[in-house]
Amino acid sequence: MDLTKLHVLVIDDEEFTRRFMEHALEAIGVNQISSAEHGRSAIQKIVGMASPPDVILCDLEMPTMNGFEFVVNLRALEEDELSKIPVVIVTGHDADIAETVSKLEINGFATKPMSPATLSTHLEKALLSMDVA
Repeated sequence: MDLTKLHVLVIDDEEFTRRFMEHALEAIGVNQISSAEHGRSAIQKIVGMASPPDVILCDLEMPTMNGFEFVVNLRALEEDELSKIPVVIVTGHDADIAETVSKLEINGFATKPMSPATLSTHLEKALLSMDVA
């Protein structure tokens, strides 16, 4: 899969983690990367984008709007192009969230930190789950 054409949105409240994810994405060839500090700012950013992201990497635990709340709000958007963007939830906790992931139509779950190779695998699986590839 050609990752160079992907636009990835990274949502995480910790700047260090956002930068780490951005560097890992660059290492696997992703050229267009956007970021947001929490779910609410991400929704505003997505709605205002001329070209929405192809996939979203979203932290689970954030202030203002956590990862699950973000997905609920994203899936509720009226425009299909936006509401169906694949989402991979990323967390530093080994939580049993499989049922919630399935219920909210989340396209993947990953534990931090991730190597670039693992990140690439999660992106590809999320895109294939939505037939975006």
